[in-house]
Amino acid sequence: NLLKAHALDQIQPILAKSFAQFQLNQRAEVLERKLDHLREQMEPFGPRVCTDWITEWQTFDQVRRQKSHRAPVKRHEPPEVAARFHFLTPGRVVGFGRSRGVVLRQYRSKGQKSPMITALRLGGGITESPASTVTEVSDRVLDCVDAPVFPWCTPESVEELLQHLEELPGRLPELPILIPKDDEPIPDAIVQTLGDFACPTCPSRSACQRDYPLASKLRQEQHRHIKSIQALRTSLWHRFQEKIDVLQQFGYLTPTSRLTDNGEWARLIRIDHSLLITELLRADAFNGADPAMLAAVMSSIAHDDDRPGAFPRVSSGLGSLLGQVRKLAVSLSPYEDPPLLRADIAAVTERWIGDPMLTWIGLCKSTTMAEGDIYRLLARTLEFLSQLHTLKATHPGLADTASRAIAALRRGVLEELP
Repeated sequence: NLLKAHALDQIQPILAKSFAQFQLNQRAEVLERKLDHLREQMEPFGPRVCTDWITEWQTFDQVRRQKSHRAPVKRHEPPEVAARFHFLTPGRVVGFGRSRGVVLRQYRSKGQKSPMITALRLGGGITESPASTVTEVSDRVLDCVDAPVFPWCTPESVEELLQHLEELPGRLPELPILIPKDDEPIPDAIVQTLGDFACPTCPSRSACQRDYPLASKLRQEQHRHIKSIQALRTSLWHRFQEKIDVLQQFGYLTPTSRLTDNGEWARLIRIDHSLLITELLRADAFNGADPAMLAAVMSSIAHDDDRPGAFPRVSSGLGSLLGQVRKLAVSLSPYEDPPLLRADIAAVTERWIGDPMLTWIGLCKSTTMAEGDIYRLLARTLEFLSQLHTLKATHPGLADTASRAIAALRRGVLEELP
């Protein structure tokens, strides 16, 4: 819709002035204050003989400790894992697929030097996992009191972390992390001899050796905050560009970022999982679907709660259609997170619309789902159906089916819905 109203070169300043970017800038300002504090802490480690004595000492120390008969271990890890590992600090809330946890420690394995973390999972389990198992790094850090032995934090801190973890909302803002395109080559200085360094005869050697651990830690914190600030300042525009690439790939935009015929009607779908819904329409997945089946599929796409419960049995026709939707959702997963697509939830909506004589009390008795959750589910389904109803010009049959589904859904306590 932005591309419909503005040229591409006008959109970046528009996004820069948006409320979403304003929120990101506020988070960046918080990090800038932390960065200023780190700079104050770095002042005592001021200018020395070397311009960048921290890097010089780190390189010298690596060569000094390197044994000649043993080749240095080379790590070949994906760039996204390497970029994410710096942020897996104690207290960071992370996601593991469908579960969630809090990082207690980050380290590298002794043999392969692989990035590893110790995490507190929901339920109280403490696991050692490769950093590659982390699928999401949330922009939330909980207070964690470190301990020198397993579980790497105090028992009281474990209890508090577990309590906070259970109270967190279902969705948390994800920490924007910039992933470098290419890995930087290892400097040739690593393999130089000790005679190539001035450190052994430098008058600051004892000071560098004493101050290096703390100064290096502060330097790493500085670099991490700088990268986070850069990502926050530009993440909205980068995300917009990524969506342009996806829409061009699927034929909704031309190479010059103009709307195609499919893009003209697809822009009217302004709800979650819009790419999945538009691709379903292009695949004619709803041809022959009655109002109850169409509404049921929309409710399974709209629903995002995976709590178990007892629900009505789904019909064979709806089960077959949901199977097709699930296959398409999986194929689109690299571009859009797939919905849960719960068939049991879809059966609730199918029964409500398919049986006009069913009362609200009767529907509530047919499932263990809370009455308020049923109301919210059907309200969200109505919102999705209303979006399909706007496609009268290009999909008249679908719009008519959606209109009939809306009329059948809005009855009883749901008559007050807009």
